[in-house]
Amino acid sequence: MNVLHYGKPIAVSIVLLAAVFAPQHVSSAPVMVLPDCTGKLQVRPSQVVFACGDGNFFAHGLTWSNWGANTTSATGTGQFTDCTPNCAQGKPHSARIKVIASGRQMCAGGRPAYANVTFAWFSPVAGRPPFSMRYLCK
Repeated sequence: MNVLHYGKPIAVSIVLLAAVFAPQHVSSAPVMVLPDCTGKLQVRPSQVVFACGDGNFFAHGLTWSNWGANTTSATGTGQFTDCTPNCAQGKPHSARIKVIASGRQMCAGGRPAYANVTFAWFSPVAGRPPFSMRYLCK
């Protein structure tokens, strides 16, 4: 006599369905942001502008590591104009750059944000040393 046992497949199906439809744990902690030079809040921005007035110095193609930690850093390409004879007529240049965000501030709505941005070149570029600035929430 053939006896069919359905207990195990049904139990496995119930366990799988429970895993799929179970409530997922979602962190209620706000995500760290970085204000841009106009105060707009960004998460892991792919571009950071350093010269807000004319936009002639920025980093793009940024890949971040340790976002949310006390200090986070990204590598990408820095783009700048040499401003010779003036910034409007200067030649554009690009080189590998490291961007470091650090410090803490609270933005509107209780959003934690990085406060300081430092950039440094991987190789000497036009005599430009590392430089830090504050990016404030608005």
